[in-house]
Amino acid sequence: MGSELALACDMRFASRERAIVSQFEIGAGLVPGGGPMARLSRLMERGRVLEVILSANDIPGALAELYGYVNRSLPDADLDGFVDDLATRIASFDKQTIMDTKRLVNVASLPPDIEIESGWDALRCFDGTTGHAAENQNANRARLLQSRRCRESLRRFRGTLTIYNGAASNGTLRKNQNVEDQPKPLERDQ
Repeated sequence: MGSELALACDMRFASRERAIVSQFEIGAGLVPGGGPMARLSRLMERGRVLEVILSANDIPGALAELYGYVNRSLPDADLDGFVDDLATRIASFDKQTIMDTKRLVNVASLPPDIEIESGWDALRCFDGTTGHAAENQNANRARLLQSRRCRESLRRFRGTLTIYNGAASNGTLRKNQNVEDQPKPLERDQ
């Protein structure tokens, strides 16, 4: 869900040296859920969306910027300072003007709810509401989530993408911790 969360943010910034984003579900026999198809198609052209989703490849920060997956990729040493400065600048402007501007940009650029809902339908297999296909996908997800490779990928993703969301509306900045700050795996995970 890390990529889906990042794609739902107003802006995305990544480290050139450390960021890796992806839609890995296809490689595990799963349909990506949570809206990546609706959101990615508004950030990049169709062929690149298909490349990202169907290849299940890791995409480094510089390529993510080139494709439009993130707003910018910056040297790791400059990333936090850039995002902090941008958030501070945006937060200094008139709040109502920011909200009105975001509303108009959202109307023109965000996918309609029906498109996002269809992406969430792919995740409904967790509650078993979509029949036999959902049972197969649920079993695939369970195997995937139990795998060491998946846990390592998710840990790596959590630590490499700085997410800015909401500074325009409330002056806050949210960003992920570094990988080094994440809990160590349990003995049975190794």
